[in-house]
Amino acid sequence: MAGTTPKASPVVLLPARPTPEARHTRSSRNPTSDFCTNLKIRDNVIVRMANEERLLNHDEEYYVARIEKKALQLKEAGTYSCVAYKKNDWIVSVCWYIFAPTMTNDEGDRFYRKGYSAWIPCNSIIKCIDKPVRLKYGRQYYKLEKALNDHIVERGDISY
Repeated sequence: MAGTTPKASPVVLLPARPTPEARHTRSSRNPTSDFCTNLKIRDNVIVRMANEERLLNHDEEYYVARIEKKALQLKEAGTYSCVAYKKNDWIVSVCWYIFAPTMTNDEGDRFYRKGYSAWIPCNSIIKCIDKPVRLKYGRQYYKLEKALNDHIVERGDISY
């Protein structure tokens, strides 16, 4: 229609993501070796989401993954799964669960499909979730119950 102006998209302001240098310092985001060595193969974990990723994935608040290989501390800098890591960084191999936002049920549970594997930094795993992360499998999807989702959102430091 002539003479009309398109509406501007709303601006979403998120806190700034720490610099790579800040993320690689020994802090609450850089776990101790005890945390990393205690990660068990086949355990499910919750992984925080960067603010840039949140803008691209509106339906997701965090990631869910399954530990595939034991965590290791790098003896020298290197690139794993297309990500550069520094010497002494702790990384772990996980298999991602891919959120399926179109799958729903009356209880408000979240559904996932099994995805690809990748090496991730141990410091991206949320440590303050004090319930086991269990997903029930059925009909091609893994189900994360609403009560556990609510606990993760309430207790987890799910973004940076």
